[in-house]
Amino acid sequence: MVFVEFIYGLAFFSLGLVIALETFRPITPAVKPAFRSLAAFALLYALHQWIELALTVGIVRTETYGVVVFDVSVMAIAVLFLVRFSGLLFSRRWEVTVALPVGLLLVWLAFLALRLDMVKDPAGFHEMADDTARYILILPANLLAAWGLLKGRLMGELENGNIDKDKIVLGTLFAANALFSGILVTKAAFFPARLVNSEAFAQLTGVPVALVRSALAVAITIFMVRALRVFEYTFLKERLAKEAMERDAKIAAEIQMELVPKAPLKVDGAEVYARLVPARFVGGDTFDYFASEGVLTFMIGDASGKGSPAALLCTAGLMTLETELRSNDRPRDILSQANTRLAKRFPVGSFMTAALGRYFPDKKLLEMASSGQNPPLIYRKNDRVWRSIDLPGSLPLGVEAVAGPVEARVAMCVGDRLVLYTDGLIDVRTPAGRRVGFDAILDWLNAHADSAPEPLLDDLVKYLMEVSGGELYDDVTVLLVDITAENTASLKDVA
Repeated sequence: MVFVEFIYGLAFFSLGLVIALETFRPITPAVKPAFRSLAAFALLYALHQWIELALTVGIVRTETYGVVVFDVSVMAIAVLFLVRFSGLLFSRRWEVTVALPVGLLLVWLAFLALRLDMVKDPAGFHEMADDTARYILILPANLLAAWGLLKGRLMGELENGNIDKDKIVLGTLFAANALFSGILVTKAAFFPARLVNSEAFAQLTGVPVALVRSALAVAITIFMVRALRVFEYTFLKERLAKEAMERDAKIAAEIQMELVPKAPLKVDGAEVYARLVPARFVGGDTFDYFASEGVLTFMIGDASGKGSPAALLCTAGLMTLETELRSNDRPRDILSQANTRLAKRFPVGSFMTAALGRYFPDKKLLEMASSGQNPPLIYRKNDRVWRSIDLPGSLPLGVEAVAGPVEARVAMCVGDRLVLYTDGLIDVRTPAGRRVGFDAILDWLNAHADSAPEPLLDDLVKYLMEVSGGELYDDVTVLLVDITAENTASLKDVA
């Protein structure tokens, strides 16, 4: 019998050790808290069993209240970890993972307090505490574990035929453990322990309850490891799929960045600079600029959605705009014709905001049109302040076949600047979720009004990354046109 009790403790120790080691393997992160709680239960319960064995064989000769309280406390804490394991199979809410175990513990302590008058010595207290713990803690804990393994969210997320079979086996094993560890207790004077107990089972079957408990612990260990292997396989499969998607996204990002100008455009009377910072690997923002036949043309666009779908819409929109540039001169007509084409081709609910401008250096005249884009910002050298250009609202490209882009003409002077931007600039959020907002961006630009164009954009990007904690809520594109008087290049065909 002593050997069986030792094997019983060893079985739980093996269960705890194996599962603890398994949680350090590459398995789904969401399951680690649950299975580490199960490992803690098994290791502590093994300690409890060996303390019981030490008392039985006389290694601990004196059964004092201190020894007994330590023993039952270890058992109670162990079972609380089993309850937490069961709760985590369903949810990570504190009501399930904390309140439920603590609630069961309080019920057990209250029951003990009500029966203290029946205790005459440490051995009597030990017997009563152990038996009542089995009824109030171990029985519901194992039933909860069985139910969680069969119906819990965590196990249900795995789409694997093997895990479905193992869940049934594990649920059955924990239900059986509820019977043999929670109902077949040591014989005691109170009901139902005096009728249904481990001694009665042994007399009826000739099999010690501890032997059955040991077999159950070994079986649980085997099938738990099998389940963890499925979690490991699923995790590795998901990780490989994620890595493949990230590789594809990086390639898409490289292609996307190749489609936009990589160097500033410097021509006689104007310079153009731009920065595009995607919130993900790829995004729905784009820009372009070039000079042809004495005119400087520039544009930005922002497609609906995020990631690769938005990037595809954006590329389609940009190509359509550049096609219309070959047959139209006015920004308003270019956007209007592009809208007619895109309204037929974009999926329902998809759209693209865009702003397009043409600058005539000989006239110092800027023509702009917008389809759903944010109002541009203009900096007047004489005023030394940034402000927005008042453009009436308009529908984005691709929403309706007939849409009227709004147009404006602005006289520019040497030293003036123009900024076009997508809504990601004013949608930047702090790690706490607070929007930085338009006014804060405008204040920042005014505080850095004396900066040269390229350092200004670089510092703006740094500012956005700092306030956002390095994670942008949306793609950000900023295009800056600086009106100069220097003959830095001949204004023929520059792209």
